[in-house]
Amino acid sequence: MTQKPLSVWLLGLSLVLASCGTSTATTSTPAIGQAPQTIPGRPPASPGYCNKPFALTLSDSPAQHDWQYTVQIRDTDPKGAPWASVASPTGTLPKGGSVTVSLTPNANLCQDLGNQTGLVMKAFVVYTSSAFPGESVQASANFTVYPVPA
Repeated sequence: MTQKPLSVWLLGLSLVLASCGTSTATTSTPAIGQAPQTIPGRPPASPGYCNKPFALTLSDSPAQHDWQYTVQIRDTDPKGAPWASVASPTGTLPKGGSVTVSLTPNANLCQDLGNQTGLVMKAFVVYTSSAFPGESVQASANFTVYPVPA
């Protein structure tokens, strides 16, 4: 089931809720204005299996200015390894544009999950802009990871 993300305003920041997880934007300074949307996505044709890449969409809507972003994986799997890697963890989100970043689960994630199902893992995004020197916006996106059915 696909649902359109729901945007909510809080302190001038856009919070985006998506069907396969949630993305929340938080900031220590509301002076930046509306933060880019951070939208978690499911792997194509699966509910979030541990052996398929996940998509993370960053969107500057409505258009404001260029953003620099850094995607970080801080959560670990049950065995203590980072749950995923990011092929292109840094880049530019152009004014009014969007960027999709691929998160690749670690090679042992399925094995490390054991019999756990529906494990929630996060990706963190830090946004900065030359329009706001020294300021940043941090967001996180939750991904629910499932073992591959036998």
